[in-house]
Amino acid sequence: MEIVLRAARVGTERMEDQAAGRGPSTPLFCLDVAREVQADVGRWHAARVHDKTDERQIARRARWEEARWQVQHIIATEPDPTRTV
Repeated sequence: MEIVLRAARVGTERMEDQAAGRGPSTPLFCLDVAREVQADVGRWHAARVHDKTDERQIARRARWEEARWQVQHIIATEPDPTRTV
């Protein structure tokens, strides 16, 4: 749940900045949110390492698994753009 809230915060912070005239006026892309969530997942897993495992390696694996899950989720839930209805 923490990750979902972080993803929502990424979007709302950028929208608030745009509405207030602060910062760049670039749109918020799904890729930006995906990267933020991947980074947060990596940090979350690295912070919970209790043995002598390399935290960077744990974070890297967690980011990869999150990215893999995101792609699989998109493929499973989005309609095929090549199919005609």
